[in-house]
Amino acid sequence: MAVVVSTQPAGVDGCASLRLPPSLLARAPGLLVLFGRTSGTIVVSDPHDATGNGAA
Repeated sequence: MAVVVSTQPAGVDGCASLRLPPSLLARAPGLLVLFGRTSGTIVVSDPHDATGNGAA
């Protein structure tokens, strides 16, 4: 199951920046999935990744 917690439009260069509150990230039970509605790009990130890069 997935829950949409935020949306953010991308700039003309296709990049978007999203800052989620630390309290929300602390409660996140698993992976974060970012989906580009126009591009179809999918990025999966683990907010609890100890390496600090978050990529899953």
